[in-house]
Amino acid sequence: MLVQIVLFDGFDLLDALAPYEVFAAADLLSGGAIKVELVTAEGARSVASGTNGLPIAAGGTIDPGQAAILVVPGASGDVAGAGPGSVPTILHRASETKLTALVGEALGKPGVTVATVCGGSLLLAMGGLMEGRHAVTHRLGMDALAATGAVPVAARVV
Repeated sequence: MLVQIVLFDGFDLLDALAPYEVFAAADLLSGGAIKVELVTAEGARSVASGTNGLPIAAGGTIDPGQAAILVVPGASGDVAGAGPGSVPTILHRASETKLTALVGEALGKPGVTVATVCGGSLLLAMGGLMEGRHAVTHRLGMDALAATGAVPVAARVV
């Protein structure tokens, strides 16, 4: 089973690396039945996280035809401001890349699970992928999530 964790400039480190660690441990315990990759919409590259710009190497491209699970993290940055480093700005920029088209392709494939962490659901909503779907995000983004046509749910996990 292939698990791809999607990175984009400004991604939240914990949102991406915690699932990576869990799936990597599952790979070890399953005898290699699970492969986990860090990927981007653009292909292999160094991706600056939103936490002090720490660079993380992504090894490939989102592959909706091969992945069984896609994980889309949220963003981190200057959440108080509306400047270039703010979470909404980071998510908006990411939503305008090929990321949403590739994830949208995955959403249409049977057997593919798309999971988001925190603002990842808002990123997909900004890209038009969450209309009519139940979702949750950070409490500050719930109104924005609703404005996209998603169905916000007051829960920790949807």
